[in-house]
Amino acid sequence: MKEVIILGMGQTSPQCPYDGEIWGVNRGFKKARRIDRLFMSDTRKDAFGDERFDWDNLKKFKFPIISLHSFKEVKTVRYPYKQIVKRFKTEFFTCTICYMIAYALYKGYDKIRMYGVDMITTNEYKMEKGGVEFWVGIAKGMGVDVEISKGSAVCQTMTGVPYGFKLKVDKRLIAEWKKLNKRSKKMKEPIIVGEEKLDRHYVEELKEWSEKNDEKREKEKKQRKAYKTIPAIDAYKAMKDRRAYEKKKKETGHGRVFSGFG
Repeated sequence: MKEVIILGMGQTSPQCPYDGEIWGVNRGFKKARRIDRLFMSDTRKDAFGDERFDWDNLKKFKFPIISLHSFKEVKTVRYPYKQIVKRFKTEFFTCTICYMIAYALYKGYDKIRMYGVDMITTNEYKMEKGGVEFWVGIAKGMGVDVEISKGSAVCQTMTGVPYGFKLKVDKRLIAEWKKLNKRSKKMKEPIIVGEEKLDRHYVEELKEWSEKNDEKREKEKKQRKAYKTIPAIDAYKAMKDRRAYEKKKKETGHGRVFSGFG
């Protein structure tokens, strides 16, 4: 049987037994014990022009790097995007993990085991989880055995039980979550439930998020006041160029002008 382990960077990654071929994702090689292939789908620079990857560190490793892009700093193998799209007749890729599952199917792997592919954080849950589950469905439809680490939200409902089934939870944890939810009216974090009870880890995660959200709203109030004193054209330039923004900040003494910036 041709088998591969897809190792993400989520909290269940320590469950990985490292007893087979290991595929890592983006910066995950930094904390992995071993990686046989590294997949990188991000561009080399972020929206502000900063480097995403530690090139000096990457050069120390000899594993193949499979990427959508070519980088002069390291040797890469071009991801067969067109061939995969042609074969599976879809371009639904929401994250690098999707590309990795599709690649495994394209290369004829019979079994895929996933560790650290949790899809639990806000952005992952909202923007990436659906794509990963889509490709897991493709794999299962092809008869490929897919194992998902315990604690992952992939192929799990938000309640942890099928729709229509009665949910049994620890009422004390529910009460604690309601208290947190009341504190933050804007809180829309998904509540992950496993084994018919709320996991305290997620309650603690929500608590931490709630505290950060309170701080964020306080900053936004100050930002709105600062925005009134800065011409719109200056604010626009600041958004386009972070260095110009920092310079403007020093000159005026104002903080951030937009809550979504940075």
